[in-house]
Amino acid sequence: MLKKRYFSANSVISAITALIITMMALIACLMVYFLSVLDDNAMKDVHTRVSIALAIEKEHLHKLTIDYSYWDDAYTNVLAVPNPQWIEDNYQDYLLPTYNLTYIATITSDKQVQLHAQRECLELNPQNIYSSAILERLRGSEPASPAYQAKAFFSEADGQVFLVGVEPYRRENDGVVVDGAHLVLAQAIDDTYLAVLAERFRLPKLSLVAAGEYDDSMSLEGFLPASNIATIYWSSPHIMNRVAPYMIVILLAFLIITVVLARLLLNKDFRHRAQYQEELFEAATTDPLTNAANRRYFMTLGKKEFQLQLLQKHSLCLIVFDLDHFKLINDTHGHAVGDLALQHFAKICQDNIRATDLFARLGGEEFAAILPKVDQDKAIELANNIRLAISDAPLMVKEKSISLTVSIGLACLNQEKSLQALLDHADKALYLAKNSGRNVVKVYQ
Repeated sequence: MLKKRYFSANSVISAITALIITMMALIACLMVYFLSVLDDNAMKDVHTRVSIALAIEKEHLHKLTIDYSYWDDAYTNVLAVPNPQWIEDNYQDYLLPTYNLTYIATITSDKQVQLHAQRECLELNPQNIYSSAILERLRGSEPASPAYQAKAFFSEADGQVFLVGVEPYRRENDGVVVDGAHLVLAQAIDDTYLAVLAERFRLPKLSLVAAGEYDDSMSLEGFLPASNIATIYWSSPHIMNRVAPYMIVILLAFLIITVVLARLLLNKDFRHRAQYQEELFEAATTDPLTNAANRRYFMTLGKKEFQLQLLQKHSLCLIVFDLDHFKLINDTHGHAVGDLALQHFAKICQDNIRATDLFARLGGEEFAAILPKVDQDKAIELANNIRLAISDAPLMVKEKSISLTVSIGLACLNQEKSLQALLDHADKALYLAKNSGRNVVKVYQ
C-alpha cells in the first residue's frame, strides 16, 4: 500500500511566504501601471474637456452674434439712422452685462470700426479691433470665398486676446446681407474669464502665461485653423504623485501583516480540513437517515432554483410525497422498521429522478422533489412511475413483505411568486390525494 505523503510545515510556510511576497510585488507593479494609465487618461480627459468647453463658448457667442445680426432694429438704429439712446439701452445696458461681453462694435462696409459698448476698465483703440483674424473673417464673408464658415474665433487687439463673433447684418425676413457691415461681439480671454470657465466646466486652473508647473496646453486659433492667436496652459491632476507614497506604506504594512499571519496560521495542524468541512456540509444539508437533502437545504437551494427558472422563463415542477399509513407501520412493526421504510422509499425516489433534480426529506414521512425544466406532463409521468415502483417493491424485513404506497401532490410553476407558494400548492394537491383514497397522484389546478 502506498503511504500518504505530506509536505512539511516549514516547506509549506516558506512556499506560501515566497508566494505572498511575489504576489505583493506583482500587485505593486500592476498598481503602478494602472495609476500611470489613469494619469494618461486624466490628461487626455482634461484636454478633451478644455476643447469641449472652448467649443461650447464659441458656439454660444456665434449664436448670439447671429441673433443680433439678423435684427432689423439693430441695423436701423446703429447704421441707417444712428440712435445713441437705443445703442446704450440695448448694447451697453443689456447685451454687454447680460452675456458678460467685453465690447460690441460694428465694422462698416468701408472698413471703419464703430465701438458701441465696452467695459469701463477696457482701454481699446477702435481701429485696432480690425485685426488680421477679423480681416480673414471679413474676406471669408465674400460670397465666392471657399474659406467661408460661420463660427466664432479668437482674435488679438492691443495685446489682449478676445473670443469674437463677426457676422454681417442681414434682413430678418430673407437673410440677405444688407450692405456689407458686420456686427462684432467680443469677450476678453483674461484670468477672470478663465477662472469662471474652469469652475463652470470643472477644469484645472487655466492660464495664458506659461509660468509655473504646467504640463499641457492648447492653441487658440484665429479664423483660419492654422493661425495661432495665443496658447492656454494648465496642469492635469496626477494620481500617481498623490497615491504612490500611501500605496507603498499600505502595501508594505499589508505584506508584513499577511506574512506574519500566514506563518502563524500555517503552523497549526491543517490536515483533514477538507474532509472535516465536507462532513460539516453534509451534516448541515443532509438528512442522516435517508441521505436526502434536509428541509433547510431544500428551501435554500430551492429558492435559488425557483428564481433562476422564473427569470429564464423555464418550466419547473414540485412534487410532494407522503407515505400512506406510515404511523400504522411504526405502531405495528416498530420504529426501526419505519426507518427502513423511509430509507427504502428514498432509495426508490433517488433512483428515478435526475441528478439535476433536488430531492429532500421535509420531515417525518413527507418528502419533496424540485424538477427544473420539466413540464406538467413529464412530472405526472415521473410521479406515477415512483408511485408504481413503491407499490411493486414492498419492503422486505426478515423475509417478511411489507407493502408500501405513497400519495403524491404536484404543482407546476404558473403565477407563483415564491417557492413557498409553489410548495403550498403542492401540499394542497397532496391533501386532495390523501382524501381521494391514497396511492394516487393529484395535480394542483
